[in-house]
Amino acid sequence: MNRRTFLQLSGMSAAGALLAGCSANEKLIPYLIPPDEGITPGIANYFASSCRACAAGCGILVRVSEGRAKKIEGNPLHPVNRGKLCARGQAVLQELYHPDRVPQPLKLTGPRGSGEFTKISWEEGLDLLVGKLRGLKQERAVDRLALLTPEFRGTLANLTTRFMRSFGSPHHLSYELLGPDWLRLANRQSFGQASLPYYNVADTRYLLSFGADFVESHLSPVQYGYAFGRMRQARDTVRGHFTYVGGRMSLTAASADRWMPARPGSEGTLALGMARLILAESLYDKAAVAANGLHAEKLLQGLRAYGLPRVAEETGLAQKAIAEVAREFATTRPSLAMAGETLAFQSNGRESVRAVQLLNVLAGNLNKTGGIYPDSGSPDGPTNSFDDLLSLVKKMRSGRIAFS
Repeated sequence: MNRRTFLQLSGMSAAGALLAGCSANEKLIPYLIPPDEGITPGIANYFASSCRACAAGCGILVRVSEGRAKKIEGNPLHPVNRGKLCARGQAVLQELYHPDRVPQPLKLTGPRGSGEFTKISWEEGLDLLVGKLRGLKQERAVDRLALLTPEFRGTLANLTTRFMRSFGSPHHLSYELLGPDWLRLANRQSFGQASLPYYNVADTRYLLSFGADFVESHLSPVQYGYAFGRMRQARDTVRGHFTYVGGRMSLTAASADRWMPARPGSEGTLALGMARLILAESLYDKAAVAANGLHAEKLLQGLRAYGLPRVAEETGLAQKAIAEVAREFATTRPSLAMAGETLAFQSNGRESVRAVQLLNVLAGNLNKTGGIYPDSGSPDGPTNSFDDLLSLVKKMRSGRIAFS
């Protein structure tokens, strides 16, 4: 084979390969002619949004390249997380690209509970939904319609609320599976408000945590973790003191100046014992107690059974340590007592949270810088408890809810 023949055959092979690959490269054509959205190969766009991996709602910036979300970081201009983001927020992309995600509607083809589903198109799924809703309305059985959503704010909350009102169904439940509903119930009983409190950790000088693991998971861990750093380092002459109460050496407990390993379930007794000592030694804020409609003498009489010997025996802590922490908390201004999920989700959790909030009342920490703000704002839609969710499940099993 001479040189000319070799080059001719090589050219023909290359042309054949190019023609054969045209059909496989059809998806590359749009990037040679960028669409109107401004997609440019190799150039990333950033979109501001909110993380919904938990109820904290941290601000995020999503890096999008070639039409695909590639990375999520915290938004430095957002007041909640100030550019920081936890591991759960970083992993939100896995929900978008996980191979086991549900990318389209599924229709149940076997008995209920069998797990036998068939993939259907969005058009077919929407047709089935509209048909079910139309049937309930024609039968005048709209009270058999239920809607279960996470806690929404803004447009989504308004949309779901108006949708259920238009059908006339009262069964609109808004519930977060990991939501601290017991904290809300305790807050309602203590302050008459069902919202979650806001703890001004950054500006406090003495932080007393009863099972509130804010370094790991409590309410808004990125926000409180940032605030804890400011409490420790933002003031040149003041380094806030941190005491942690809890039976487990958590990451939050390991960050404390003092760890009080109270027996699980005894944290409420400890809080009441500390309250009794503060009242007995007149270390409480008299104006704050009066402003909240309380009487120190009646409170002290009601807490007469929570002396140091009993509290020490039930908690497993030394009497001296209990008294020291109570006096430090009451005499340091401003101070702050936090109640966490590990406390609230016990059998006596609601009462224990209220005992911790009593400490804030006695120290005059309500609605003050470095203290606690009982009302941090509620979701725009309904907020329901786990008991409400169980009630809905019972109605579904009994047949009173036909479509949900």
